[in-house]
Amino acid sequence: MNIDAYLLKEYLKILCVDSRITVWHIAMVFAFVQLADRNLSHAIYISRRRVMAHSRIKSIVTYHKYLKDLEVFGYIEYRPSYHPGVRSFVRLILAQ
Repeated sequence: MNIDAYLLKEYLKILCVDSRITVWHIAMVFAFVQLADRNLSHAIYISRRRVMAHSRIKSIVTYHKYLKDLEVFGYIEYRPSYHPGVRSFVRLILAQ
């Protein structure tokens, strides 16, 4: 098991015991993992459309709600780009 697989396993354990986390939060985290190029501890550049497709979230309001929750709960670092041609930045905060 490589370091990223170990960190992801530990990250998911922490998510699963947090009573604030729902299935939609976990679906969004899995979408981030699917969209990650290589190393999970580095930047993941995302587009809303692709995250919504991978996590099966249909509403933009729902997408923003759960993204904001993950940021407020301290599970991700998020920097929106506000430009349609530039992807937003997400980083999983793996060490909790």
